[in-house]
Order: sequence, then structure tokens, then C-alpha cells
Amino acid sequence: MGDNTEQGRKGAGRHGGYFSFVPFPLSPLRLLLLTLLLLSPPARPAEGTPRSEYEVKAALLFKFVRYSDWPSTAFADAASPCVIGVAGRDPLGKELEKAFEGKSVKGRAFLLKRVSGEQEMRACHLLFIASSERRRMRDWLQKIQGAPVLTVGESPEFLDHGGVINLILKDGSVRFDINLEPARMARLKLDANLLKVAASVRGKHE
Repeated sequence: MGDNTEQGRKGAGRHGGYFSFVPFPLSPLRLLLLTLLLLSPPARPAEGTPRSEYEVKAALLFKFVRYSDWPSTAFADAASPCVIGVAGRDPLGKELEKAFEGKSVKGRAFLLKRVSGEQEMRACHLLFIASSERRRMRDWLQKIQGAPVLTVGESPEFLDHGGVINLILKDGSVRFDINLEPARMARLKLDANLLKVAASVRGKHE
């Protein structure tokens, strides 16, 4: 994470940390493969075992981190972990732990936390606000506005209230919508490939 320098992009490409911006249109086949990569969680040992909605959502949270960049000031130092916070009645449970267990992105390990206050939320890098918090969601999003936090929700009005990514169910699959304005205000950079596979994108990608 941090500043998206040319050297950082090359280094991450060698180590599989993330995909750099693509300056040219993807072919239909490559776009299809990228879509499958983003929207498909790791396979279970037993083939044909149905994946739950929240197993898919947890896997997507990990991929959102992979395809996003935070300003360098969002971390105390190069060894600081990436903090994943969950606000509200946690629907992800063990699925979130399994999605992040033993993994790192761009050299950073993960710290998973359940959060409930403004300061805790502002200290997160990715904050998932569960649907149980719809009444307080707008207030929380306003309080952390501008902080370098990638906010992810699952409520119909989440983007309207200033959230960055909203998880939705579409045609029986978990998809996501993106709002670029709050991402810009938070000084977050979302990879162009992530935008290509979103169900919808609000705002203009710079």
C-alpha cells in the first residue's frame, strides 16, 4: 500500500501483491478472467460445496485490500499491519478470519478488530459496516469522512451516505458498487481493474 510509485508497481507485480493500473482496454477474454478472479473466493477442498453469501463477501474484502492503495501517512511505519474493522452485529464471523488468515498484502500482515466508536473506526484501513447498523451508518460515515478508510457496506443507501463500496446481491451472486468521490476524499486509490468488474461506478476515475 502507500504511494503508487513505478518501482512499487513493478515490485508488486513480481510478488503477486496487486495488479497495477492498465493504461489500455482489456480484451473481453482477459476482462472475463479478471472478473472471475475478483468475484470467486478460494475453492473449498470438496468440490460442489455451496459457498455462503458471507464467505463470498469475506473473500471480496480481502480482494478489495489487494486492489487498493492507501496514502503512506495511513501507516505508522513500514511494518504496521493493515487493520480490518467490523462495525455492528458481525455477520462474517469465522469466514472473515479464514479469508485473511496467514495472508499479507504488500508486506503487511492483517489485524482484525470489532469496532464501535469513532476513533476505532478512523484507525481502520478497511471498515465493514454491517446491515445491522443502518440507523447509525450515516452518522458514522460522516464522522470518519476524509480519513484514509476504505468503507464497505451492505445496505441499499450505503453509497448515498458516503460509503466507498457497497456489496449487493444481483442475479444470485454477490457483486459490488463503487462510489469514487468518498474514495478521493479519503485519498484512496482504487485499481482500474477493480472498477472494471464493479456492477456500477459513481464518479470519474482520475
